[in-house]
This record gives sequence, C-alpha cells and structure tokens, in this order.
Amino acid sequence: PPPPPPPPIAPNPPVPNPPLPEGFDDDRLPEASSARNETVSRAERAFGAGFASFLARSPLAVLRRDTPMRTLPFHPCRKPCVNRGRCNFQTGKCDCPSGYKGATCAERDAFACDDADGRAVTSRCAGTCDLTNNRCQCGSETPYPNRQIGSWCQPDLARDRGVPREAWRDPRAFTSGAEPLPYHWVFGVAAAEAQANLTETFARGEVDDEVTRGTKAAWCFANMSSETESARGALEPAALCALPCPAGTGNAPDCDAALPGTYCPNQCSGRGECVGGFCACAPEWWGADCSLSADADEAGAPIPQESEGFDKETSPGDSDSRGDVSRGAAFYASARAPRRRASPLVYVYEIDPEFHSGQHQRRKQEHDCVPRLYGDESSADDSLEGPEEKASRWYYSLETTFHEFLSRSAHRTTDPAEADYFFAPIASACFHLRYNRPSPRHWAADLPIPSRPFGVFTFWDAYAFELRRRLRDPAIATARLKRGYATPTLTSADDDDSTIEGLLDVSDHLFVTPYDEGACFLPPSLRTGVFLTHWGNDGSTHARSTAGFGPDRWQSLLTPRNLLRGWRCYDPAKDLVVPPWNRRVAKTSAVVTDNGSATKSSSNKRDFADPRFWARGKRNYTFFFAGDLGTAEGIPRSGPHADPRYSLGIRQRVTKVFRDREDEGFVIAGHLEETYDEMLQTSTFCGAFPGDGWSGGVLAYLKFGCVPVIVLDGVDMPFERVGAWRSPNGTLGLGKDTEWAPFDGVTYGDSRSELDTSAELDTSDVTGDSPDTTFSEPLLDYASFSVRVAERDVEKMDVILKRFTDSEIRDLQRGVENVRALFSYDVPDQPARGPARRPAAARGGETETYRKRVGKGDDFFGENQNASELARLAGGGAADVAEPGVWGGGVGLFPGVPWDAFEMIMASLRYKLELREREKGGEGGS
Repeated sequence: PPPPPPPPIAPNPPVPNPPLPEGFDDDRLPEASSARNETVSRAERAFGAGFASFLARSPLAVLRRDTPMRTLPFHPCRKPCVNRGRCNFQTGKCDCPSGYKGATCAERDAFACDDADGRAVTSRCAGTCDLTNNRCQCGSETPYPNRQIGSWCQPDLARDRGVPREAWRDPRAFTSGAEPLPYHWVFGVAAAEAQANLTETFARGEVDDEVTRGTKAAWCFANMSSETESARGALEPAALCALPCPAGTGNAPDCDAALPGTYCPNQCSGRGECVGGFCACAPEWWGADCSLSADADEAGAPIPQESEGFDKETSPGDSDSRGDVSRGAAFYASARAPRRRASPLVYVYEIDPEFHSGQHQRRKQEHDCVPRLYGDESSADDSLEGPEEKASRWYYSLETTFHEFLSRSAHRTTDPAEADYFFAPIASACFHLRYNRPSPRHWAADLPIPSRPFGVFTFWDAYAFELRRRLRDPAIATARLKRGYATPTLTSADDDDSTIEGLLDVSDHLFVTPYDEGACFLPPSLRTGVFLTHWGNDGSTHARSTAGFGPDRWQSLLTPRNLLRGWRCYDPAKDLVVPPWNRRVAKTSAVVTDNGSATKSSSNKRDFADPRFWARGKRNYTFFFAGDLGTAEGIPRSGPHADPRYSLGIRQRVTKVFRDREDEGFVIAGHLEETYDEMLQTSTFCGAFPGDGWSGGVLAYLKFGCVPVIVLDGVDMPFERVGAWRSPNGTLGLGKDTEWAPFDGVTYGDSRSELDTSAELDTSDVTGDSPDTTFSEPLLDYASFSVRVAERDVEKMDVILKRFTDSEIRDLQRGVENVRALFSYDVPDQPARGPARRPAAARGGETETYRKRVGKGDDFFGENQNASELARLAGGGAADVAEPGVWGGGVGLFPGVPWDAFEMIMASLRYKLELREREKGGEGGS
C-alpha cells in the first residue's frame, strides 16, 4: 500500500534577508524578499529538511562584477604556438589540436588508420588515411578524395596487393564473415589493374561483373549528387560504403563542404576559431573556451619571478619528487582579472586536449559527443554570430556542458587558494562509445585484451597520471596542503594502483561520469573523488555490472589482474547523482481540450509542458511506459536489446504482466514518436525502470506531470541523497571497498576470450580508512512527487497504483510541479561564432516568446519576479555568466531555491561543504 501522506507543514515565519556577503555594495541590489516566504515554504515541500533549512538561510549570492581574482599558476609559453595551437598558461606549454604535437605544435602527430602488426584498428584503410582524424578516404586519385570508406568495404590487401598476411589479418572482421569486396568495386578497374596480385587476372579478362561491364560504378567514382541523378542513369555504386563526414564537414558522402558551424566549448567565447571541437584562440586569449585573458597589461601586473635557479625546462613540480612544495611556490607569475563570484568556487584545470577536445575532433559524426549542432551545408548564415544552435541527441553531454558551465560561470576561480573544489574535463563517454576501438594511437592498443572496458579503464588511468602531475604544481599543492591534502609523489608506485602509494587524495575533485554505468570503470587512484553520475547504484542490491550489452560489462576488469580493486560505481557518502543532460525548452507539440484530454480534432492548442494546463487528479490512463522492452514479441519497435539481463529483467517483467491491458488503463508500447508527449500528458503514472544502467525517462515524465513509478532497488535517483565524507589530512578512504557482495557467477564474453568474473573481489592487499557510507541525507523528498515499488512487487503494481485516491494523486502532481525545474538545464543561447547570450526575445523585451522561454508561471517564484530574477531566468541561472559587461544582470542575492539542474548541483556541493565542516567538528570527525 502507498505510504500515508506526510503531515501538513506549518507556515514559516518571515525570514529576514541575510547580511550582505563581502564584496557587495552598500546599496543593495534589487531584493528578492517579495517572493522569499513563498520560496521557503515550497522548498520545504520539495526538499529534505536539512537541505531546505540550508537553502532558507543561505541563498545564492553572486558578488559584484569588479571583484579581482588571481590566475595561478601563470606560465607564459616560451615560444609561440603554431598550427592553431594555443598557450596553456597553467602549464607553460602549447595545447595542440588533433594531428599536431611538440613544444610549439610544429610536429605532425599522425593518427594512422593501419597498424603494422595487423591488429584490428579504428578504420582499417586500403585507401588514403587522414592522419589528423584517423579517417579512411578515397584519396586524391579519385573524383571524390574526401569520401569516406567504411570498414566493411575494405578489400583484402593481402589477397589483392600482396601485403603480408600477418600485416592484414582477419579480413572478415568487419564484414560479418562475408568475403571482402573486390578491389575494383571500391577504387575502380584502373586502380585494380595496378595491384600486384590482380594485374594478370584483369589482363586475361577473367573479371566479369557489373563494374567491369560498366553497368555500375566503383564506390570512389560513383556520382552520388542528387542534382545529377538523372544524368547518372543506371550507374549506381556496386556497394554503399558511406560513413558520416568528419566533425565540421558536410555534403555526405563526399564530405567536401564546411558546415556553417560546429561545436566548440562555449563556441570559443567569440574569441577564437572553432576547429571541430578545439578552440584556436586569438593571441590575447587562452583556455579551452578562450575565456581567459593572456594580456598581462590588461589582466594586471605579474608577480616577479624571484629565483634564477628554477628549471623552466621541466614541468611544474617535476624536478622534486619528495613532495616539498615550499620551494618554487612564489616563482609563478600571477595575472589578475575582474570576475563575478559565487559559492562554491571551482578551480578548472586546463587539461591536455587529448582527454577532451581531441576526442571531439575525432568523433565519428557531427552529432556524436556534443550537445548541439549548427545545421548542414545548405543552412549557411553570414551573420556575425552565425547560425542558431540545434540540440543533438547525445545523451551523455553533461561531460561537456558541465565544463562549459563552469568555464563561463561565476563559480569558476583561477586561484587554487580560494577553490572549494577542483574540476578537470574529460570526454570519457565520447571515448567509450564513439572512439573506443583499438588503433595504433588508441589507449587500448597496448592492452592484452583490447575490449571496451579495458580501454575506458586505461583512458581514465592515463588521465589520473596527468592529474597527479598537475597536483604537484607548487601553486596548487601549496593551496591544497593548507587544507590538509597530501601532495602525490612521482615514484614507481605511479604505475601500480594496487598499492596505497598509487592512490590520490582527490576528495576535493569533481569527476563527471555520464556513461550508462557511470563511474564503475574508474581506476583505484581516483576512488576518493566526488563522482557526478547518472547511475546511483550503491551496490547494496546489485553489486555487479547491470549492462545487457556485453562490451560494456565492466566486470571483465576483474580479470586477469583485478584492476578495479573495489566498488567504484557510486557511494552516497561522497558522490552525487545528477540528471542527464537535457536543455529546458518550451514544447508546444500536442493538442489538448479544456479538460486536459488529448485530441487531434480540437483547435485549442496548449503547451503540454506548462503545469497550468496539466490535467489534475486521475487521468485517462493509470499507467504508461514506452521504449525498449527487451525486444518483446508482437510489440513493434520494442528493441534493440534482447539480452535477458537488460534492465535487470524489470522491463521484461512489466511487459509480460501489463501488456494488452489498455482497457484497464495500463499502456505498454515500444518506441513512440508522434504520440509520446500526448501519452505522458494523459497518463497518471509513468514507469521509471533501468536500461543498460540509468534511463532518462523520468525527465520527460516530470515535464508533463506524469508521476514517476520507480522500480530500482538499491539505486539512487538524481538528487536523492547527499553525504559529507571527505578524506581529511591525506588519509585515504576506500569507499565501499570492504563491503563487496559476491558476483552473480555469470561468465561474460569478450571479443577474444571468455572472462570468468564469478569470483568475489579481492581487497586483501588494500588498506585504509573506510568512511561511514551510511551517512547521507535526502536532498529531494522523493515521496512527495514519486512512487517507489520494490522489484519483488513488480507484478503487483496494478494493485498498488489503483489504491491512490484522486486527492493523493493531486498532491503528488503538485510535488512534481515543485521539483520539475531541477531536472533540466537552463542555459544561454550559443550561436556558432559568438559567446553565450540571452535569447533574442529576452533581449527585446518581455514578449510572449520570452515568457515561454523563462517559464513564467512555471517556476518557484510565482508571479512576483523582480528584474534581477527575470535576468536569472532569461537563459541561464544567476551565476551562469561571470564576465563583467555580459548581460548586465545576474548579480545579487537570489531566493534560496535553485532554478535549474546546474544551480541544484552547485547548491548540493555547497551544502556538502557545510556537512563536511559539521562532521569535522562532531564526534569522530569525518
């Protein structure tokens, strides 16, 4: 039975405004007190008691625009960077785009398509390899030199050209066992006649097929232009070998036209050239998004270098492996720049581009790995800012958008001495899904078993090694040492994470892990960090990989040498579950009648996502779920997964019991497109089940007022809990490592061998302090807006849901309205060639479009918004843009309730700081 409704909450007495934070002018900016009492009251109904109290007494504060901030470390590069490289003033070295390397980016850094020892590679290539981005192309001897050639179309060069078989092994690896294509089907008859093993065959006229007879064309010679289709006649290609074009290019399959815009972090802030994901900054700017000033005169006078003995040829901190950071701490120049500020402050590393923008440049197609697109080659825009953005379908975009948000927001600091947290960007999901195949330059190439889990683990491990070096920079090490964090040494233990010396105390570091099972792949050296994940599996119920897709099962990392060494996925004592990336937009895609029922005959169109038009109480359907059902027989579009382990078997069980019961109010369907939103609006409850790990269905449910029914034991949902644990004074906590449960005994397959992962994890040689993993408290009050059903009760779900009265359902719907804004990300517009800005409608005044954009009537502040609050809602939160002169708003005190998921993340991290201080002063410390 459902739990009894909570007792009514007594109204709060008026809450006085808190004292102004240091840095505010005496003439208070527009106050938010008019909406404050209502804000606090609604917060208590949405949040856990402790978090609600914290928000009431600690509203978001954004300091005035002229607050100076140091930039440390600050190392000008000794020589100019070339080939679009940019100086990284944190390291004093050039950051190079894909395809270049060296001190000044002057050296070619080839990403080959082939490997001399014959291993399977990213793009095995019998044509011409683009060494910059690892793409196989037709080449300059064909009419379409940039046309891509898919791996399934590569002819067998050992057979046709006489390449040694050991250098061109497994010719059927990408053809599903089929015979490789004839050479002339790809490159034409003339090219085939020149191949060593084919010359005599063609000379004797032994080859007779559609291409030699001229009825079909070779792939690299076929005219695929629609404008000349009639002229081409019957000369279709003998085989279709098309791949998507590289990042920034269009006109597929020829890939010979530049797109009007392509993704880069914050679109290079309008201060640089976007090169497929890498920002080539103007000379006076630097940083991954070109947002940091490199002009010493403009930024402020540098601190003089005080020692001639400092070895400028070595990386910061490399010359001393003893951990002594007092030496050299004052040797670094410091630039000062004005910037708005908001707590918590996060120091953002400018990390090696190979870990983020390099992955973006080599992404397989334009919409992979990035949150937005800018049209095709036919949508050119000659305006100063370029074309408007369009959302991509990349589910894992938080790893890029969180980096963008921090880089432009008032939460960023360039001074490690004032940082509450540290953040280093990494495109791990991009690597995992779109660039994770063994290749000569891929991290997985040197592993004994080049599977996806091994590749991802090694990618993170290399990232951890890079981070270890950055932690030794005297400016960073000194700042962290004052807060009790040890400085890592550079010893042989760096190559062995099985020892305590190989671990890092990074409990002040944030890591975004958005893939299906989140942080499960991370190495032991990063185990103390704060993981921002979508997968809140705490291991209490499902202490194993839950993926139904074999290549993603991280349990293969337990063999041959137990690389994980402990539970990594999620620990509520230190980590935070956050919503998957989805941008808040007004959506008017359905038609409803005055009573809220969906119809296509009514002329009264209303916005389904606007709570003012929600149907309240019981709706047409009791329960609805649509999507991947594990490939249910007789239900269209119910795949693609077919493994019984997919979704922990939950979707399959729901389908078995509740399919074909629409007359009872239960609707189960495969993937829907046109009617999905309508079904959400007309259904009372909607199922929230796992997929291959996390699933984002709850985001849509909350937008359309459908109460989520969560079936997921031992897995936290976004913002469900927060904990205080940190590693004090350098003592390394090991998370839940000592609480491992045995695995399920299933043997998982690998592309080259069967890996037995049935053994219980061995942690006997790992020592350290374990935090109290039970210490956590609610952030959101999930009982106020959702229903949890235990996995064992799935078959009884109809009985459970039908017990809810109309009044109880209305209460849950009000709860949904209270929290829905916290599950989407409100961000400024990002034109292709310009910095982030408000939507045009907002700049022009409070038009109807503007009202929809800011969600008036669809937020925590009711109709009592003042000018300062409206500036916050007009595309981005109060702290979203930190630079002086941008927007002209966004400075002041704001009511305590966060506006969107970004603000909720930052408020949760700010609360974690308070919890840590509270624990430090309590019994037993942390």
